[in-house]
This record gives sequence, structure tokens and C-alpha cells, in this order.
Amino acid sequence: MRRGSPWIAVLAAPLALIVGMTGLASAQAPIEGELALITPVSKFIHDAALKAFADYAKEKWNVSLKVSAIPAGTPVAYGRIVEWKGKPEADIFWGGESALFEKLAEQKLLQKVEIAKDAWDSIPAAIGKPKPIPLKDRDGYWVGTALEPYGLVYNPKKIQRLGVAPLQGWDDLLNPKLKGEVAQCAPTRSSSSNATYEVLLSLHGEDKGWEWLKKLAGNTGIFTARSRDVPTVVAKGEFAAGFAVPSYMAFEEKLAGFDIKFVAPPYAFVTPEPMAILAGARNPKAARAFVEFLLSERGQKVFMERGLFPITPKYKVQGPPGSTAEMAVEFTGGVRSYFDGEVLNVYDERWPPVARRSSRRSFARTSRRSGRSPEPARAARVRIRLHELVKRFGGVTAVDRVSLEVAEGELFTLLGPSGCGKTTLLRLVAGFHTPDAGEIRFGDRRVDALPPYARNIGMVFQNYALWPHMTVRGNITYGLKLRRLPGAEIENRLQAGLAKVNLGGLENRYPGQLSGGQQQRVALARALVLNPDILLLDEPLSNLDAKIRVQVRTEIRRLQRELGITTVYVTHDQEEALSLSDRVAVMRDGQVLQTAAPKDLYERPTSRFVADFVGINNFLAGVVRERAGEWLAVETPLGLLRGRPAPGLGPGDRCVLAVRPENIGLGGTDGNALRGRIALAAYLGNTLRYDVEIAGGIILKVDVRDPWHHDLLPVGQEVAVTFPASAALTLPDA
Repeated sequence: MRRGSPWIAVLAAPLALIVGMTGLASAQAPIEGELALITPVSKFIHDAALKAFADYAKEKWNVSLKVSAIPAGTPVAYGRIVEWKGKPEADIFWGGESALFEKLAEQKLLQKVEIAKDAWDSIPAAIGKPKPIPLKDRDGYWVGTALEPYGLVYNPKKIQRLGVAPLQGWDDLLNPKLKGEVAQCAPTRSSSSNATYEVLLSLHGEDKGWEWLKKLAGNTGIFTARSRDVPTVVAKGEFAAGFAVPSYMAFEEKLAGFDIKFVAPPYAFVTPEPMAILAGARNPKAARAFVEFLLSERGQKVFMERGLFPITPKYKVQGPPGSTAEMAVEFTGGVRSYFDGEVLNVYDERWPPVARRSSRRSFARTSRRSGRSPEPARAARVRIRLHELVKRFGGVTAVDRVSLEVAEGELFTLLGPSGCGKTTLLRLVAGFHTPDAGEIRFGDRRVDALPPYARNIGMVFQNYALWPHMTVRGNITYGLKLRRLPGAEIENRLQAGLAKVNLGGLENRYPGQLSGGQQQRVALARALVLNPDILLLDEPLSNLDAKIRVQVRTEIRRLQRELGITTVYVTHDQEEALSLSDRVAVMRDGQVLQTAAPKDLYERPTSRFVADFVGINNFLAGVVRERAGEWLAVETPLGLLRGRPAPGLGPGDRCVLAVRPENIGLGGTDGNALRGRIALAAYLGNTLRYDVEIAGGIILKVDVRDPWHHDLLPVGQEVAVTFPASAALTLPDA
């Protein structure tokens, strides 16, 4: 055997040394090259924090750090972390309620922070009295990053026009001149609202507290979808004041140039914005370095320049005159550090506090005070009547003089494109918005001035709005416990609700352990176990894949028919609306254009918009020449064609002929006959769709419903297309 050349052996040793040194350097690198967050914290904050840390990593270690963030509301973020099961797609969870972090630690989904001792020790264990707010986890699984007060905001120009003095405390929101002018997010959808409700209930006591909140509801003109939307609608002048707003969200609007004021009244809750490193994080060194950086003076400045406050007494908000830090001090009432004075707190932060305190207060009593039976034995069959309903947001009219009636036990759908006003109309019915004009009646009872809890409705939201740390059992029985029903009754309703939505045996799972379809069923069961008079569903299937969507909508229709409950359903999906509904109202620009049964809506649309939005249509513009027997003769670019007459059309009127693809045939000479060539063929499974180019480049879509027995026609082949006059609807060209 021939030996290798001596020079190879000579080179091999230093080469091995170089490779070994490279591997050692990699193993001893101070941090990894990537860092990913999952966070409900605003982009305004997390983008700035990540950029500052990336700059720091380049300076200190010469590491070009790739940073990213997965923005997700607190419940969604928690659910995703649970779904990852210790193999996370992010390294850090930042923001939300500290109780959620403790839940994750119990499930072994967090690792201990284990940052430098001086950084950890710089943060006090808690702040505030008589109830201390924890600023770090005693077991070391999370640490606070910045102090964030939940206060109120107001638009100075708008309250001046209303004759209201500058707001200074919570009670100022009850001024009668602010009726319909207050914005807030529902406490079931916002941790800042939830905490502030708890503060007020603790301050005033159960009965007086709920009376106070009822007065606030009377002044509330909008319940926003997110807490982030509250300062936005106030800054834009759409509403005069906002409730339970985090300081940095308000300051972001100030930096954007809006005239908005922030006040943190006495006993306003202050949250520490917790941060934790996820178990199984791919970049643990970078994660720990990020935590330590945020607790340093340089990291705390990121917060102090954006309306937040230092988590440690070592630092204060300060900067040169005119700096954003000094603007933040002025904006938040001169506060530089929450450690300089006494922090008053009455809220014991455990999620959700309402459930913890349900033994001390009763929604049932609140319901009795509002004038309805606290617990109906079963859902009543209630008619809904809307009369000349109007809702404006600033200069935009979202709902424009809508009048319609939903029959007892009917499934009525609001259908339309994004921005048409359908969700706003649903939220008016629910009580989350107050109308600017018009009436809402449930049966003979006028309800447009009543808060949501006094209307006995069940609501299913687009994003499900499930408590991520509660089991299926906890979510479904949440409202029942608030009503203080007996334990046996709660259990009976739970089991009946599970059976209705086919979730038997899953009551001990958490939302993060369920599929999207199962989560939607939990949300539906939670609404139904309350025995509501009316069920409202806001795009409940939009987050599901196509096959599951069909399955769940069938279950919704079956349940609705079995229960006979009056139901209003919002969707932009035409197929969903047609398959589910007793009747459908099509909306555009805040108005209802047509209300009809699904078959009539599809076959007899009264406008071009409805014909175009519901299903697919071919439109041929023309002018009515004459009435020929039972048909109208219409002059079009393709010649004289006949169609079904529409009311109000006569000779000389401009119009369009609307013909659906399934009503056009290939071949033949009967009816309206045209010639063209195949421009495109698309196989859609149960349908073969041709684009047929007629004279002048006009394209007609033609559907062949039985592609199994149809030979595919090649592109370019000439064909005859025909459609009967009865299938061509003549509509005004508007």
C-alpha cells in the first residue's frame, strides 16, 4: 500500500488545529446570532428595544444580530407557546399578566431567567400598597422590564367644545356631558380594562362599584376591539375621552402629532411588563443578554423615551430640554420614577380577577338592577327591529339610516365587503357601540341605551376570545359562575353545552391543546349555556380552513334550528351566507342594499353591486331599445340581446345584462346566441370554467357542470355560446 505524501501530514496538523480553534470559538461565542420574541407589546416599543439591543451586540461582541418579533395578543401568544410544547419558534415571551407567566412555568414551558445577580438584585421584589405589585418572580422564571400605568386620556379640543373641564380622575368620566363620548375596550378583551374595572370595584365596593361602571357604560359610545384602539379614536377626535389606556399607547399618539392628554388617577394600576425565556429556546444566550440589556441604563432609556417608567429606582426619566424623555415626563404629569413617591394599589393581579372575586359580587344582582330576569330558564324567541339606525366615527358614517327586522327564531346574515358597516351594525345590536340616531328594539323593549350585560345576548367573536389559561370547562362556565348559579346547575349546563357542540370528554383541555374548529365550538358553547335571547356571531369561521369551516357552519345551523334562537350572523363569505341563512342583508357604505332569502338574492339581485358581490356574473352593458313581449330588447356591443325586465327600466335607459356562468351553454342556437373562441380553461373539480372571448375582446365566463363527461376544448377553438332570455337579468347600470 502506498503511503500518503509527507507534506499532507505536515499540513494536516495545523489544519486540524485551525478547525478545532474555530469550533471552540463558536462554542464560546458570547451570544448566538439570532433572537426572536413573541409579544403583545406594541411594535412602537418592541421594535425600538430590539434595534437598540442589536446595536449594542454589534458594539460589544461584534455580532450582527438578526432580530424578529411575532406580534400576538396576550391570549394568542400564551396559546401558541402552549402549542409549541417546549419547541418554541421564539426565544422570549414579553408582556401580559404575570399570572400567565406563572401558568407557563407550572407547565415547564419557561426556563429560569438566570441573569447577572446585580441586574436581578437591582429590581425590587414589589411596589405599591396596600396590595404590593410583584416586579419579579420569586422562583426566577420572569422579571419585570418597565412600569406602565393604566390611566385615562382625553382630547382637549373636544372636551372644551362639550363644556367639560380637563379630566383629572376616574369620576370625571361620568360627567353627563360625556354621554356617548367615552371609548373603552371590554374587560373580557383587555387586561388594562380588566385591571381597571377591578381597581374601581375594590375602591367603591361591590354594589357602588357596579353602579359606577353602569354609569360609565351609559357614557360609553364605543367598545373597541383592542385596547390599542382607544387612544387612537380619542386622538382623532372621534370620541372625547378614553378609559384604561396604557401610558405608552397614548404617548405614541402624542409623538404622531395628535393633541391628546394622559392622566394616571390615584390607584391607577401599574403593570411591570414581565419577560421570560421560553424552555427550549434556540438562542438562550442572546435571550439572557437581551434581558440584562433592557435592565441596564441604556435599555431603560428605550422605555423612558416612550412613555414608560424604569423598573428600578436606579434610574429616572430625564433628558435634555425638548427631548422625547422630557416630553414623556410632561405628558405623564411630571412623573420621573414610580419609586419617588407612594404607589397606591388595590388590585391583586391574578388572571382573571373577576372569576376570583365572583363569590363577593354577582352579575345576577346587576342584571336584576338592569330590569331583566337574572337567569331565564330557556332562550325566548325574540324579534329584533332596527329603525333609522346611524353610527358615525368622526366624519365617517359607518351605519347610515339602517332599518330592518329580524324575525323570531330567524338566522339573519349581514353580508358585505370589508368596511361596509356590517360589524359596526352587529356591535350596535350587542351594545358595544351607542347609536348616534335611531332605535334598537328586542321585541317591544327598546335597548339602544342599555349596556351589553342588560340585553341578554350571547356573542361569538372572530378571534374566539378564550381565556388561554383556563380549561374548556373554565371557559364555558365562566359566565355561569359570574351569575352565581348553583354548582349542580353549572355542571348540568356544562355537560349539555359540551354535548351540543360535540366536545364531550375535552372539558379538561386548554385552548392551546385544541384545533381551531374545537376552539370555535368552545366559544359557541360559552355563549349558549347562558340561555341568551339572541345569538350574535361576528365572522366566527374566518380563521378556519375551508373543510373545517363547512363542517362547523353546518353544526351552527343545526344548533340554531334546534334551539330556535334568533341569530344575527356577520360574514363576507357569500357561500357561507347563502348556505346558512333564512335571509341575508347585503351592505355597502353603511347601507343595506337588499334583503332577501338566499335563493332570491342569488337569482333576483336588484342592483349591479349585489349581482356582482353574490356569486359570479357576466355583465354586458347596453341600452334598452324596446319591450318585446315579456322580455326587454337591449342593444349591446355584441348586438341586440333579450333579457328579463327589471322594475323601472324602459326604452332609452342604460342598463347591464347580468348572466351567470352556469346559465350559459356551449353550442346550440336557441335564445341569445353568440360566437367566440376559447381563451382559457380552468378545471375546478366539479366544474370546468371557460373564458370565451367574444367580439371586441369581451370575455364571457362559461361553466360546464359535468367535466367528467366533457372533453376539454383547446385554447383558440371557436365555439357558439347561448343563453336564454330568462337567464339574463336586466339591471340599472349604476
